[in-house]
Amino acid sequence: MRLESHLSLPDLADKAGISKSVLFQLETSEAPNPSLETLQKIAKALGVTLAVLLEKGGVKAKRGVLPDRIDDALKEMIASLAKQDIATNEAALDALYVLQEREGAPKTAADWRWLYDTIVLKLTQKKR
Repeated sequence: MRLESHLSLPDLADKAGISKSVLFQLETSEAPNPSLETLQKIAKALGVTLAVLLEKGGVKAKRGVLPDRIDDALKEMIASLAKQDIATNEAALDALYVLQEREGAPKTAADWRWLYDTIVLKLTQKKR
């Protein structure tokens, strides 16, 4: 995505506010494991959502990210939000859809809710 945006590695690192070495590791590592904060900075610098940045094969970018499947515990958490009449944060859901494919993804609806709330909190703190 960096190259598609016609940015050099130093330019993107500077724009995202991260070190060149961190960005280089992310681009060259076979199994990068960046923090959510680092990913958000890169996504913002590229002008895309976190979900688009993390997009994988099998994920459709129709309304952001629409996965081929949704984890049962994640479905349960989303249904619980609806039952409680809580408006969902689409950017946070997009991040969860991508994160469900990662090793170590939450296994319970309660764990998904904690992660969702954490992402929403982080996203709303960035807007202030």
